[in-house]
Amino acid sequence: MNRAILTLVALLVLSSASAPVFALEHDYFGASIGLNLAQDSSLDYRDQSQAFDTPFDPGLSLSAFFGHDYGNQVRFEGEVGYRSNTVEKFESAGTNLGADGDLTLYSLLFNVFWDIKTTTRLTPYLGGGLGGAFVVLDAEPNFSTVSFDDDDTVFAYQVGVGAGYEVNSNLTVDFGYRFFSAPTLASRLGFMILKSSFGSR
Repeated sequence: MNRAILTLVALLVLSSASAPVFALEHDYFGASIGLNLAQDSSLDYRDQSQAFDTPFDPGLSLSAFFGHDYGNQVRFEGEVGYRSNTVEKFESAGTNLGADGDLTLYSLLFNVFWDIKTTTRLTPYLGGGLGGAFVVLDAEPNFSTVSFDDDDTVFAYQVGVGAGYEVNSNLTVDFGYRFFSAPTLASRLGFMILKSSFGSR
């Protein structure tokens, strides 16, 4: 069975929309929606005979989380997430070879955040998390009869910064940035053996 080894270095998640956070004593829960930007990737034959550039269209990022605030500026939380991007095209030597497909990730992360207290209702924060991602790659290059069609469960992590605005004692609206990475992905690619790397802008 021939397999292509794909390295997903990073996905950039820019949460341009608000994330409501509801507090219950020291526990809290919430959800977020944002813009998911996957950096253009490169795919190469193992023998280096040919290479392809593979850009992705901007996609959607969704997440839900539940956490605990320990009262010492440190928060721990669990997060489930969904990220999806459409494969825009396969390009070789400046020629658009076309493509049709999607890259989708379902993630489970355990995060730690440090809140930077201020004298206002605005609280900046920074932190990150570790966990795993179930990655589904389903793309059909128009230049070949074979297709990327596989899934894999891989290690994942993220780092993030942002700020939360306290509307009242039970509701905070959050704006944030997340840099998400799922470093390894093995994918079956018909009888073409390729290697690739994905990165974040």
